[in-house]
Amino acid sequence: MKKIFTVLAVLILGAVCAMAQSSDYIKALNKYYQEDRQGAYSDFKKLIQKEPNNDAAYYYVALLSEDLDESEEMFKKAIEIAPDNYWYQYFLAMFYATTRREELTRNIFEDLTEKFPTRTNIYYDLINIYIAQKDIDKALETLDKIETKSGKNEATVLTRFELLANSDKLEDAFKLLELGYEEVKTPRIACMLGDYYMKRYDDKTAMKFYDEALEMDSSNAEAAFAKANICYTLRQYDRYFEYMGYVLGNQSVPSESKAEIMSDMINSGQFAAAFTPQLDTLMNIMYGSNPTDSTICSLTGAYLYRRGYVDDALRVMQETADRYPDSFDAAFNHCLLLYYSEEWETLTQKASEALLRFPNRLQLLQIRSIAFYQKKEYDNALADNAKIVELAPKDSAYCLNAYSSMGDLYHLKGDTKKAYSCYDKALKINPNYSAVLNNYAYYLSEEVTAMGTKIPAPNNKYLKKALKMSRKTIEQEPDNATYLDTYAWILHQTGMDIEAKAHFKHAMLYGGKESGVILGHYAEVLQTLGEKDLAEVYFKMAKNFND
Repeated sequence: MKKIFTVLAVLILGAVCAMAQSSDYIKALNKYYQEDRQGAYSDFKKLIQKEPNNDAAYYYVALLSEDLDESEEMFKKAIEIAPDNYWYQYFLAMFYATTRREELTRNIFEDLTEKFPTRTNIYYDLINIYIAQKDIDKALETLDKIETKSGKNEATVLTRFELLANSDKLEDAFKLLELGYEEVKTPRIACMLGDYYMKRYDDKTAMKFYDEALEMDSSNAEAAFAKANICYTLRQYDRYFEYMGYVLGNQSVPSESKAEIMSDMINSGQFAAAFTPQLDTLMNIMYGSNPTDSTICSLTGAYLYRRGYVDDALRVMQETADRYPDSFDAAFNHCLLLYYSEEWETLTQKASEALLRFPNRLQLLQIRSIAFYQKKEYDNALADNAKIVELAPKDSAYCLNAYSSMGDLYHLKGDTKKAYSCYDKALKINPNYSAVLNNYAYYLSEEVTAMGTKIPAPNNKYLKKALKMSRKTIEQEPDNATYLDTYAWILHQTGMDIEAKAHFKHAMLYGGKESGVILGHYAEVLQTLGEKDLAEVYFKMAKNFND
């Protein structure tokens, strides 16, 4: 309560200080404006003892006191000394409102409207009180007084509308709104009436009001957006894009809203595909109107990349990251686009620069580790993943990915023991993580191949463990060609070639023919089963991939 009064009190500084004041008063007032509340309170209290008729001193004590009873008493004393001071009475009313004594607030405001009939702000305050007390008739009566004294304006028309709308008289509210519009034509009211008729599927009338709104204000984005939606519904796409251009180029429309509108359009499937040139134009309009907004720049960069304009996309993202060096999102989005573009050298550089500004951010460490992996800098990739685990040991998603990556990296380095240890840690987090189960199983089967013998699964700890893990992957993703290949290959290693052949045939239907490794494995199984001619066909297909 006190904070509210402190802010509002600035409004009446002129009125309170109009009379000549003593040095003691000025000293206390200076403390008040220096936010020394306790010092000001003490000085004004002392001033009351010296100057018992100083109404301003009582007023400030009322503002500063932490005792509600004292505040009320001081407000009343100030009014008793200066009964014609509008602001003392106004703030006593606000005091009653703050302490939830609506009836006392109402009484003071009603009295103020009689004493100060030209102050229309009192009437609006009084209307709010009547609304809170659900006295709509009184609120409407007060509104009539405002219009009698100062005429109709947008505020009175909209207030009358809201009064009726909030009292479940929506149709009456819009009828009155339309009547009020005949006298008070504003873009806002025109748009409201346009929205009303659009909801009633009266596009023609709705369009009339939106047109009038744009005639009054050619930059009215609300009207342009509404007209665009009507044109879209009517399949008038040329006009739709024309009005959307008004919206996306309008400086008054928040950038977040523009980005949301544009995102909806470019992700609209067949519509986006059919009108790609128009979307290119709209994107340029939006970017041109907000070339320094990080949200819009990020969306523009992503869109340009999707359209195949990779260099332009990277340029926009680079400029955005440079323009907002303190924005993590700008830096990461730039790195993300470099990742999609497979610019591994630049990605490691930019991610490293970003990590200097945003130390230990997991997303940057993760994406840099991928770049290191692609560059075959396996030790650096391992270090980044180890750092992720160190920084976020309880973040299961990041740790799962880190342990999985470390397992793959250690395997590439030939350190099987550490690779399996990392895979075990990953599976402890998620025992059903297919990517780890598949790689772990396949690498175990490679060890058996390296041994140069085939031992039935029940007697081979590697194959037994591998088969169990691999079976989980195809239970979870039965049409994944890579997982089917691993499982079928392990079956082959255990001597179950007929079963292996069935799974390889299934893999062929779901992308297996696009992998030289899978084709080669299938050929070996066919050869083992004595189907030499068919095996030769698949061996040749596999060789073509290798060549």
